[in-house]
Amino acid sequence: MIEIDGIKKLIPHREPFLLVDRVLSINNDIPLILAEKNIDTSLDFFKGHFPERPIMPGVLVLEALAQTGVVYLFYSKILKKGDPFFFTTIEKAKFKRAVIPGDCLSLEVKMLKSRSNFFKMSGVATVNKEVAAEAIISAFVTR
Repeated sequence: MIEIDGIKKLIPHREPFLLVDRVLSINNDIPLILAEKNIDTSLDFFKGHFPERPIMPGVLVLEALAQTGVVYLFYSKILKKGDPFFFTTIEKAKFKRAVIPGDCLSLEVKMLKSRSNFFKMSGVATVNKEVAAEAIISAFVTR
């Protein structure tokens, strides 16, 4: 398991935009990573995203999946510290359940393709095993 301090050593994101709290497992054979984000009412975006009925913006659920994928790339040493990466596409994004304060967002990301500086991943975000969002996310690294 990798806790928040270990995640911060791997990726450059910081609060309030760090959207991965812990990594539960990494399987390099598949390749797959499982992580979590606790959805707390103190998160900054809840102040303005429907304050009367707080909902995590769907784009931030996708960002959490993307950050999880990047944790995998750095942890597995596919990327090196300091490698600048950029998300290039989000395909087939579907939102199926609102993510609200008190939820624990489970993040599962699987690598689909990896070429020298291009990476394609599938991600599924769930709450209590119910799909909240899913997408195919691509990233590009400039070396």
